[in-house]
Amino acid sequence: MHAVIRDALKDICGDRARTTSILYGGSVNPGNASALLAAEGVDGLLVGGAIWLTNVILFSVWYWGADRGGAVQRMLGTHERPDFLFPQMQLEDAWAKEWEPQYVDYLYFAFTTLTTTGYGDLSPASDVARAAAILEALLGQLYLVTVLALVIGNLRPRRRA
Repeated sequence: MHAVIRDALKDICGDRARTTSILYGGSVNPGNASALLAAEGVDGLLVGGAIWLTNVILFSVWYWGADRGGAVQRMLGTHERPDFLFPQMQLEDAWAKEWEPQYVDYLYFAFTTLTTTGYGDLSPASDVARAAAILEALLGQLYLVTVLALVIGNLRPRRRA
């Protein structure tokens, strides 16, 4: 699989594919970690919480970079329609008129979406933002189901051959 990823990177970014790190994020455990690290094309391992945290960070950066055309466009005010509707945007207070979302606001949205705890106070307002939130929520559920399956599988007594 690593060779396939490396080949796809070559098509996208040419020679830079050789220096791009590929991290294995599959079912790493103490028994297979050495073999995975020795595999050609694997530059590191992501396990458990690191995969989850990586998803939170990646989605938060994606949301931050996409909302109203990105940070620069938000600063310039050239893209008025928001992709995310923050509660502060709906207030009539003078301070709220000057309020602009910061990265931590998108981090909050990514965290609550991935954990599916729900946000209620913040909504994706465009089709792209809703699709990204759906994708992230699905990934969060898949991660949760996978972790639970591993835990339950490890609790079951092993059969003797």
